[in-house]
Amino acid sequence: MTERSFTDAFARLPVDLPAGRLVSAADCYSSDKHSDVPALWVSDEPLEDAAAWWRRLEAQRAETGLFPMFLMFYEDIWYPGEGPLDDSAFDVTAYFREEWERYLRNKAEWDAAPPLEIPEGVEPWPDDPGPPFDTWPGLPAGSTPARDVGEHAAAMAAELARDGQPRRLALVPVERSADVLLTISFGGCNNHVDVEHLWAVIRSWEGRFGARLIAIDGGTVQLSVAAPPRPGEANRLALEHFLACPDNIYQDQSVIFATYADRLVTAPRWSFWWD
Repeated sequence: MTERSFTDAFARLPVDLPAGRLVSAADCYSSDKHSDVPALWVSDEPLEDAAAWWRRLEAQRAETGLFPMFLMFYEDIWYPGEGPLDDSAFDVTAYFREEWERYLRNKAEWDAAPPLEIPEGVEPWPDDPGPPFDTWPGLPAGSTPARDVGEHAAAMAAELARDGQPRRLALVPVERSADVLLTISFGGCNNHVDVEHLWAVIRSWEGRFGARLIAIDGGTVQLSVAAPPRPGEANRLALEHFLACPDNIYQDQSVIFATYADRLVTAPRWSFWWD
């Protein structure tokens, strides 16, 4: 999005919003080389009625061109970027295949290493055979949403608003929800995937599974999912999740790959966390 279109988008900012401010790169950096064109609007405080605001602003999105988004931490917005790239430069299938091949190399090293000794009194993690594939299985085609993507996003945002965590509300002038990641230069995933590839991956999930980015909490992103995978595609989708965010399984002692895949069939929301 160009600087001109960013400016035009905020000309349609609703006038009766709660207390908040427009944020540009110039607000966040001392250098005068950074743009003073606003990249997003954000509320000054977490909102007690965040769910109601989300639903209202989602209903107005076709008119305003502004995606509502939840931010847990105010400092999450302090890195406005330059906005969306050309996603034709990012081959999602090639990315996942490269990550699959890297996983196989790492697994071969782990399998060849001596087993770790479990200290007495420590409960060992469950044995996880991992993805049930001997060769690259390809990406699942996805499903047709059985519900309105925006309405489902509003319902999942309301669920998040009830979880007791503080939620600041942001409005971002983007064409698709994944574009928010580049607009704010999300850096919480950088221990495993760069933000450009994560953006391309979520754009792909938007098209295949009716996914919608609804919240960013430090190193976590939350997606609503209007079209969960069919049972026959769950393992391949779980592999995508695992390759983009291994911590979803590695850091959770209560889940193995097979159970993670089974849960995706009925999951209305996906959460990703990078340590």
